[in-house]
Amino acid sequence: CNVPTNYSPLPELGQWVTAYRKRKKMWQMQKYNPKLKAQHRFKVLDETGFIWDLKKWSWNKKIEGLKEYKEKHKNLIVPRNHKVIGMWVYLQRVEYRKFVSGKKSQLTQVEIDEL
Repeated sequence: CNVPTNYSPLPELGQWVTAYRKRKKMWQMQKYNPKLKAQHRFKVLDETGFIWDLKKWSWNKKIEGLKEYKEKHKNLIVPRNHKVIGMWVYLQRVEYRKFVSGKKSQLTQVEIDEL
C-alpha cells in the first residue's frame, strides 16, 4: 500500500496515510502513546502490507532492480539511460564518492554495505 500524500482521487486518504505514518514513527521512537484504537489500526495496516517507511521501501525496490540487472547482464555497469535504475545507480555512485571523500552524503554506511 503506497498512497502518496497528494493522492488526487481521494486527498483525504493521502493525508490520513501520511498522518498514520508519522504516528507510527513517533510511537516507535516512544514519543507517542497511541490509544488502543490506533494500535489496532497499526496492526491491521501491518497485516495488509502497508508501507510505513517509503524511503526504505523505495531503496529495497531499487536494490531488487539492481540484482535483476546483474543477473541478466552479469555486471553492474548500468547505463545512465536505463529506464528503471540507470539514474538511481548514477546518483548512488555520486553519493558514494561524496561519502568516501568525507563530504555530506545521502548514503549511509548500511546502504553502502548493501550495495
